[in-house]
Amino acid sequence: MSAQVAPAEPLTSAIAGPARGTRKDIQALRAFAVFLVVVYHLWPQNLSGGYVGVDVFFVISGFLITSHLVARPPRSFGDLATFWARRIKRLLPLTFVVVLSTLAMVRFIAPVADWANSAKQAVASVFYVQNWWLANESVDYLAAENQPSAFQHFWSLSVEEQFYVVWPVLIAVVLLLTARTRWCNTRAVLGVALAGVIAVSFAYSVVKTAQNPNSSYLFSIRYNNSVLLKQNFYEL
Repeated sequence: MSAQVAPAEPLTSAIAGPARGTRKDIQALRAFAVFLVVVYHLWPQNLSGGYVGVDVFFVISGFLITSHLVARPPRSFGDLATFWARRIKRLLPLTFVVVLSTLAMVRFIAPVADWANSAKQAVASVFYVQNWWLANESVDYLAAENQPSAFQHFWSLSVEEQFYVVWPVLIAVVLLLTARTRWCNTRAVLGVALAGVIAVSFAYSVVKTAQNPNSSYLFSIRYNNSVLLKQNFYEL
């Protein structure tokens, strides 16, 4: 989503705080993150840590989406459906274009033996579960000896979209609980809920990384802890 934080409505101003306009600093930081990733893929020997740009991009996405949801919190399934529909409308058409064009290139360039696997990964990419597909295959994203996939880079977008599915639901549940109880400090309750998610995610990340570091690199829960949730906590 664009670096535009929606202004708070009257009913939610106590949660969201003061409204803010376009954040040029966020736009610049996002461009720098993309630059790091591009340079890393072109000349990995010259910028070995360039992949940190993906983490930075995740933090920005988490910050922006949380700001939007806190300013305009979902209060019904209809609100959630509207939020998800906007994400689908913005991303899915371009995803189809990229996936179909990539499949065409695979058909003409890749060996016949790769066609079936590429088709399966194309489906996983369209449904934004490519990271889980790769994790299930225990693909080490950074290992040079592994045969790269034409759709492998969809893993990061899959992580982000999975966050967009889960995070609004969590905020809606917290708001529902605060509305039906005597808890009046919604910001504090959201902070506690977020801290609990971070704790669970961190514990899962530690255990899973010790068991299988290759596949855990691609797990959504690991990234929810390491990047997407940290800035959300600071925002609250």
